[in-house]
Amino acid sequence: MDGARESAPAWRGGFGRLWGAAVVSSFGDAVRVAALPLLATTLTR
Repeated sequence: MDGARESAPAWRGGFGRLWGAAVVSSFGDAVRVAALPLLATTLTR
């Protein structure tokens, strides 16, 4: 039974990478949405 069990299913690695990329992308979008108005305010003062 030791050889029959894998450490993780094959789909888990790909799903984890996809989920992580979505989290990073959403965080980047949030930073951009918050930073652009602040940058515009700073540049137009």
